[in-house]
Amino acid sequence: MMDYIDVATARGMDGLRVAFVRGVPSPWGMAAKAMFEHHKIAFVAVEQKGGQENPELVEWTRHRNGPVVVYNDEAPRVRWHEIMTLAERLGSGPSLVPENIDERMRMVGIVSELADEGGLVWQGRMGMLHAAYKAQGDAVLNTPMFKEYGYSADALKISQRRMKDIVGMVTAQVRKQQDAGSKYLVGSTLSAADIYWAIFSQPLRVSPPEINPMTDPMRSMWEAGAQQWADADQAIFDQRDYIFDKHIKTPMEF
Repeated sequence: MMDYIDVATARGMDGLRVAFVRGVPSPWGMAAKAMFEHHKIAFVAVEQKGGQENPELVEWTRHRNGPVVVYNDEAPRVRWHEIMTLAERLGSGPSLVPENIDERMRMVGIVSELADEGGLVWQGRMGMLHAAYKAQGDAVLNTPMFKEYGYSADALKISQRRMKDIVGMVTAQVRKQQDAGSKYLVGSTLSAADIYWAIFSQPLRVSPPEINPMTDPMRSMWEAGAQQWADADQAIFDQRDYIFDKHIKTPMEF
């Protein structure tokens, strides 16, 4: 687990402070962390309490969820692209943004489909809610999370179609890159697309504990929501395993 400081302490500091969902491998936070580590950027982890109001964080940043990235007195950053851009500006080492414009557009498109509102993991939440509904019945329908995410049978069908499209896109890209002799999603070197796919694929098939040391109850919940992907092309998971092995610090810390 990372060493966390509280919001009050973080507000009095300079430098890079990142609010992560404590104790949860939230894909958005873990991808931001991986980019900062790739670029050898020091940061302090600030506690965000999952599923809670986090009034101190809201007062400081105007955001409740993680990650929230604050650098010196600049405006807080929460979107993947602005976090990536900050990492590129502050860090060292190879860029995660392709130089070639066509490859750059492809990278941005892939990450958007994974990480934007309405993207892969956003839609994947519906599968996790469905697993909880099957286990617990109608009683869960009135809980805040079910109401906030608009769970329904129709919403579940829409999310499944959307996820199928995105997984199909990644599968086609991995196969295309294999045919070109590349182990990376875009071009011939590591890009942000590889980092985001490696981490955002976790709800589809969770990596073993030596990579993703989540709690057993959390693992069971994620795996229950991922059953529909049991027959997904193994190539997409082999690709993500390569990225973890070569480029991402493991075990993940959260």
